[in-house]
Amino acid sequence: MSKVYDAIVIGAGHNGLCTAAYLARAGLKVAMIERRHEEGGGVNTEEPLEPGYRFNLHANYMEFFDIIPMIEDFDLENCGLRSITPENQAGIAFADGRPPIVLHRNDLLEKSHASIAHYSKADADTFMELKQRTMEFGPFLGIGIYNPPFEGMNEAQAAMLGDMFGDMGVGPHFAVKSPKAVIDELFESPEMRTLLYRMAVEFGVPLDQAGTGGMVPTALMWMVGRFRMAKGGTHTLAKAMTQACYAHGVDLIENAEVEKIIVEDGRAVGVVARGMEFRATSAWWRARMCAR
Repeated sequence: MSKVYDAIVIGAGHNGLCTAAYLARAGLKVAMIERRHEEGGGVNTEEPLEPGYRFNLHANYMEFFDIIPMIEDFDLENCGLRSITPENQAGIAFADGRPPIVLHRNDLLEKSHASIAHYSKADADTFMELKQRTMEFGPFLGIGIYNPPFEGMNEAQAAMLGDMFGDMGVGPHFAVKSPKAVIDELFESPEMRTLLYRMAVEFGVPLDQAGTGGMVPTALMWMVGRFRMAKGGTHTLAKAMTQACYAHGVDLIENAEVEKIIVEDGRAVGVVARGMEFRATSAWWRARMCAR
């Protein structure tokens, strides 16, 4: 037996859910095949230790809620998504009992300043200045994240650093540096540096990776203070995304491990799961091209 679709998405993780929803909204007949009984991939809430004790195994804070297109495009709040912005956003504690550094929500920046100033007033002032300059940076960050790279992108980013922070000594040359080098130049206290090192790594940027230092005064400073958590666990975000897929007609096939990807003439044309073939046809694309 076989079923035919315009597109087949393997895996109902958050990327798969997003892809399937947009394809279906564009008019394709879409199947999404997931080996587990639960959607969301790393956007999940489980109880692996004790019955009734649920927690998020991977995703906790959501960095980009303010600029994620899918939340607005598919009205995920109407699909059940609820979120909160915790007062305490990031921090570091010390084994010797010294006061921790705690970075707070954007409406509580004075608390962040006071916490950092325990170790360096200069660092506290620098943090505040960077935060204030990047407060409305979200749309520009979104352009970089949700569009393919373009010719001259690196040069444009370097120029932007000079325009935004030139009077602070942050010039285009910061774009070719590593996050650690930039953090060390901007902040003087080992306590604040260590906190920012950890935040950079959590963001997914190796500290010594050259060419990514420009993200420290831009993306990193913009994000902290905006981290949100899904009420009820990140599981609820996955459920809202799943509801968006259902609303646009996606066929979600759970408990179905993909056993084989069918390749013909060098092209992937389908998969085998549960002993059944699921085929993807290019007819929809041909119709679209003819219509143009």
